[in-house]
Amino acid sequence: MTSRKPCINVNTATYSGKELSPLHYGLSAEGYEVDTVMEGYDKLLWITKIKNNRKVWIRYSVPNRMAHEPQEKEDYEANKTEKQETVKEKETKITEENQEIPIVVCMPTEKNVMKPAVEEKKLTAYNMFLTYRLQELKKHYSTMNVTKTNKEVFTEVVKQWKALDKKSEEYTSIMKAAEDYSKFTKS
Repeated sequence: MTSRKPCINVNTATYSGKELSPLHYGLSAEGYEVDTVMEGYDKLLWITKIKNNRKVWIRYSVPNRMAHEPQEKEDYEANKTEKQETVKEKETKITEENQEIPIVVCMPTEKNVMKPAVEEKKLTAYNMFLTYRLQELKKHYSTMNVTKTNKEVFTEVVKQWKALDKKSEEYTSIMKAAEDYSKFTKS
């Protein structure tokens, strides 16, 4: 005899009752649309996402408004009340075998959430060398009508980097050309 019970909303899914997500109440993520937000057993918000071709509950952290955004106080209050009216759905109680389950509130998520700016990668000598030599070899092979895959060209460039003496004049001249190339491609 197993301790898992079938979910309320999807008969093929099961739950143990030890989960912290809404699955604790027998509410499978499969029964909801992607990006549905609900409160879990741990009193935190959970959202449905797709992982490995299955819908699962994932903890949801509400994105905070950026501090430097200027906004009038009146506009803020108006938007706040509008969002509160559109976000809350009708609250319902679900009962199973005379066991009362807490109220679940569904909220749609914001689709256009601003993501933090990605820091620009530090431009190292190795990165400059790779980009410069990759482009150089690709041009060289295309003029000679030689077909090589990107992987083959990349392995060749890595071998060149390993074989290159970092204190030689050849290295300094290549790095000077690579720096000029990287400045040219950025602008």
